[in-house]
Amino acid sequence: MTPFDLTWPRTTSRTVLRLLTMDDVAAMHSYRSLPEVCRFLTHDVLTREEVARRITSRLPEDQPTHGPLTCGVAIVVDGRMVGDAMLRMDEGGRLWIGYGLHPSVWGRGVATEVATELVAIGRSLGLSVWADSFADNVASQVVLERAGLALDHEAATAEGLMHVFTDTAS
Repeated sequence: MTPFDLTWPRTTSRTVLRLLTMDDVAAMHSYRSLPEVCRFLTHDVLTREEVARRITSRLPEDQPTHGPLTCGVAIVVDGRMVGDAMLRMDEGGRLWIGYGLHPSVWGRGVATEVATELVAIGRSLGLSVWADSFADNVASQVVLERAGLALDHEAATAEGLMHVFTDTAS
């Protein structure tokens, strides 16, 4: 079973999580084109075309038959897409979670709600959940800990020093 096989949409107390569609390009571009959003992501600001390619690569019909599977999720609050999340499932039974949010919802607990639901998805699939965060992104580290992940180790990458978090229930 994969994240695509689950029942969507999923809800938290304030969000609706649904699979991404090509109709989400403009909404995603509105925040993925902001330097303050991309500061703690592994890519620079994105053009509309790059956002469209990003979404296409996360649709069910674009997934490989072997190798990592990537599921894109839209984060909707009050009827407006305010972010997106990614669930990347590898063949070793691990699920990497990641997310990006519009600054208008920063500091309101939305990231914690979303990350908690993403961890729950991984657990429901019987997968070991993990995430990483730039070492200086303290806010995201707090979110990951509140979602049930714990700091496992640090890793030096091409993007910089990362903190790697793993599921405390695994």
